[in-house]
Order: sequence, then structure tokens, then C-alpha cells
Amino acid sequence: MASSLDLQREFQALCKNVYFQPPESVKLSYPCIIYKRSAGDTRFADNKKYSYTAGYDVVVVEMDPDRKLATDVYTHFVYCREGSPYISNNLYHSPFTIYF
Repeated sequence: MASSLDLQREFQALCKNVYFQPPESVKLSYPCIIYKRSAGDTRFADNKKYSYTAGYDVVVVEMDPDRKLATDVYTHFVYCREGSPYISNNLYHSPFTIYF
């Protein structure tokens, strides 16, 4: 099972501004990737846990309406589910759930 540091490295290959559960006091630089742990994916077989993959909630925040970084994140990760994008404070937010 990969660690959150391995995921951090994968994100940093796509974007230099990557934040893991940033506190409110941190000033974000855009574009950026913000992520935190979430529910993982557990598979069962023969009434037992067969496999587990850690889950992460990810939000890509960028100023570009074309969402280039969001597209790069989505295509980079095999086990990635896209949420509904939204706009807040004139920034484009693209949520994802990644299993890594």
C-alpha cells in the first residue's frame, strides 16, 4: 500500500503547490492541489477483507476556466472519480476522489 508521501510526490510532479489538510492560516498559491484522507475502498471475498486501497478527497483549485491541471490530475491517476466542479471566489474548484 502506498503512503500519503508517495501521493504527495505524484501530485508534485503535476503541480508545485500541493497542500495536505492545510490550516486556515496558510495562504494558498494557485493553481494548487489540496487533499485529505477519506474513506478507502475495501473489497471482500469469502466473507473476509480481500483488499483495501486508501482513499483521498482532492480539490484542484485554479484560475483557468479550461481546468488544465484538473484534467492532468484526472488522467494521471487510474483510480480517480471526478465530482461536480464549482466556482467560488472567482476560482475554479474541481473535486476528485482518488484511491491510491
